[in-house]
Amino acid sequence: MKHLNELEAKYADKGLSILAVTSEGAAKTEPWIAKHKATYGYAYDRSGSLMRELGGTGYPSAALITPDGMIAWTGHPSGLNDVLIEKALEGALKKPVWDWPSQAKPVVSALAKKKYAKAISTARKLALKSQDEELDAIGNAIEAMVKSKVLAARKKFNEGDFLGAKTMTKALQKQLKGLPEVDEIKAIAAEIKANPEASKIIKAQKTLKKVRSEIPDAKRRKHVDVLIKKAKSAVKKLSDTFANISAEKLLQTLRARRAKLK
Repeated sequence: MKHLNELEAKYADKGLSILAVTSEGAAKTEPWIAKHKATYGYAYDRSGSLMRELGGTGYPSAALITPDGMIAWTGHPSGLNDVLIEKALEGALKKPVWDWPSQAKPVVSALAKKKYAKAISTARKLALKSQDEELDAIGNAIEAMVKSKVLAARKKFNEGDFLGAKTMTKALQKQLKGLPEVDEIKAIAAEIKANPEASKIIKAQKTLKKVRSEIPDAKRRKHVDVLIKKAKSAVKKLSDTFANISAEKLLQTLRARRAKLK
């Protein structure tokens, strides 16, 4: 798509990586890529499992993923705009790891394992040894990324997105081991546990997530009606919560899909 080519050109050096995923085979995909002169990467997912995991509800669908691995937005690719992208790129590495100098391989290895303390310390040691400013900049970028992850977890908690905050803190307590930022992550995890409403909201959010994952398979109105009932039931006693706001958005999607079916 021309729109995605334009976004790739505009934001590639700011940390945006575009990856198109298709359930079709190479025989159809590669001629399409050549015809439309797509400049972004592409991959195959014949089962469509990735689309379901990301909450896609139709073809084509797009998902905008933040540097901390959270879904910031889903919708039609044409709906991706500068405001959404620039917000989601906060804390992103400006240069993709495959463009880093060869000396940074140990840093890349540590990042792939999400061992951020090791990645930072390795970058610093290599920079000191080689007097390479680029390696020092890589260390700075990873430190900034770590701070953005902590801020993102706190923001989710403050917004009442307890499932998102819990998912992040559970992962980050391991990933940030050895860094001072882990103390803030542990504090957020403790606050979630102490919140009397958190467990109910998390349960509702899990149900809504499952409902969203079933939308692509809903081919009849009866199936959509069942999903609508599940979404409403999940937040029945949770008015004025993040879960309820999420349910309203999901219900809009479900009703739009129902209108198109028999």
